[in-house]
Amino acid sequence: MSENKKTCSFCHKTSDAVDFVIANEGVYICNECVYACTAIIFSETASQKQIATLKDELVEKDKAYQELEVRSYAVAKELREQSRRQDNGWQIIAHDLLERAEKAEADLAALKERVERIKHTADKPFNKGHFCDYRVAIEAIRQQAIRQFVEGK
Repeated sequence: MSENKKTCSFCHKTSDAVDFVIANEGVYICNECVYACTAIIFSETASQKQIATLKDELVEKDKAYQELEVRSYAVAKELREQSRRQDNGWQIIAHDLLERAEKAEADLAALKERVERIKHTADKPFNKGHFCDYRVAIEAIRQQAIRQFVEGK
């Protein structure tokens, strides 16, 4: 081969068909093949960098998703617990109100009995020196029963 007619070992173009040919111990490469190899190397390197970046982003998003999932689970658990406590709270309040109502009924029955006794006593104004206006006594007993009910006794 003459010095002027070098042929590219890759594309087999002669030095006349390309701008220049690089020689190294029996191997030749033309400028077009150098450009093509450079483009391939840079695109592969760029693709590998993009893939690595996408993998990193995926790992970060996966961690963020897992954290969000854990927080969502914790919030849902807390809401269920609050709901359960609230339900228990309402049950306790309802139970307390029922107990108060039962006590109020018992107090009302006792009040009616006392009213009957007061009426009986009021019908006999001079019974052993006791004279009583039963309406005043009934109102006083009623007020006492209301106070006891409101105070929860």
